[in-house]
Amino acid sequence: ILTAVILAAVILAAVVLTAVVLTAVRETKIQYLLKRVSGKLPAGTRYSGNNAATLGKDMGC
Repeated sequence: ILTAVILAAVILAAVVLTAVVLTAVRETKIQYLLKRVSGKLPAGTRYSGNNAATLGKDMGC
């Protein structure tokens, strides 16, 4: 029984971790695409902020 509980906990942790990583990757891709589309930043730059307001502030809009 103990082994099953440990196994379940490990699987749950792996699923949560995967979901977090996928969400982070998706958000990064969306921000990158938005930057590419807006054309205000060079194609290679990455932006770590979360929303357009801080992005505009950082760009000096």
